[in-house]
Amino acid sequence: MSAGTLALRVRIERAETSADGGGGAVVTWRDIGGAWAALEPLGLSEGESGGRRDGLATHRFRVRRPVDVRGGDRLVAGARLLRVLAVEAPAPGAGYRTGLAEEEGR
Repeated sequence: MSAGTLALRVRIERAETSADGGGGAVVTWRDIGGAWAALEPLGLSEGESGGRRDGLATHRFRVRRPVDVRGGDRLVAGARLLRVLAVEAPAPGAGYRTGLAEEEGR
């Protein structure tokens, strides 16, 4: 994946947790900005979600710097949601950041 292939516009969302008033918590997603990105499919895996089998497409992503993307964030590309698993430390002088994500709902 080369830095020149950053042709997909994504939104980056970060989870915020607040009390629900009943002793629990509510998670909401806050938009923290957009970025040009590239997605590379790495393969398919299966997981379990809500007691049912759920296939997750796993991807490597690259975003143009300076973007504050962290593990636990979410990339939104149209109707696709990708949960950020990990982000590599940027190489000195590099104009991009790379990481791994799981596509939700696949």
